[in-house]
Amino acid sequence: MKFYTYAVFGEKGHRQRESFSPSCAFIDWGGTATVVLNADVTGSNLYSLLILEAGDWQEADERAIAQIMDGVFENSVVGDVFPHHTPSVMRLCPEAWAKAMGFIWKKRFYGIEIPNFDLKEAALV
Repeated sequence: MKFYTYAVFGEKGHRQRESFSPSCAFIDWGGTATVVLNADVTGSNLYSLLILEAGDWQEADERAIAQIMDGVFENSVVGDVFPHHTPSVMRLCPEAWAKAMGFIWKKRFYGIEIPNFDLKEAALV
């Protein structure tokens, strides 16, 4: 499994509603990781970064559509969605990335229950 990143923008001329929420990470019902980096980490309300764990781009695209239609972004009006280079996100927000990966590791391998994971402490704004 690899991580695939998407920049999810708001509707043309509008800010991304989800970007005002705290950044978060979670393991979905299928056991795969999802990370959402919002303005508290990126410093911008124009977009959110959606980072998905998937086997390939096709699976990642399907998961991204699912998150936009009936997931994290279901209450947001979404405009453009662009694939993003995951290693550049790791360099842009290293503390947030490390904290999200630590959460995923603890949840997956140690079964530690963390109901609401907030990345605000790791923000580099």
